[in-house]
Formats: sequence, C-alpha cells, structure tokens
Amino acid sequence: MASICDKELFSLLIMCYNHEKYIKDAIQSVLAQTYDNIEIIICDDSSKDRSWEQIQTFLPELRKRFKRVVAFRNSSNMGMI
Repeated sequence: MASICDKELFSLLIMCYNHEKYIKDAIQSVLAQTYDNIEIIICDDSSKDRSWEQIQTFLPELRKRFKRVVAFRNSSNMGMI
C-alpha cells in the first residue's frame, strides 16, 4: 500500500459567498472522500449570511483528516474571481 507521500497531492479550492445553504454539503462531500492526500483551501468572500460560521465548525474535523487545511475570509467582497 502506498504511503501518503507516494500519492499525488490534490488541491481543492472551495469558494463561498452567501452559500450558507450549500457549504455544509460541499464540506461533507470532501470529508466523504477516500483519497487522503488532499489540501483544502476555503475562501469566504465576506458573506453576509452564516457561511463563515458554518465553515468554522468544520475546520477541526477537516484538519484532523487532511494534511493541509487553510480557511480565510476576505475583509470585503471582492466579487467574481
């Protein structure tokens, strides 16, 4: 069986702006993955709803499961990327 270092790193970017309704499902989908060499970058674009709070509740579980997890929130809405 290959070690985590032998597997290719997969980077996953989750962008969020006022997606309180969907962010939980998106993160749970990531947690359901069987591939383990994943880095997760979550960016909240200064949501006005509770998206950021929901993201925060998942961070401990994500950090326990995956090698690298970064979450940040823009101080103001930057708009479309």
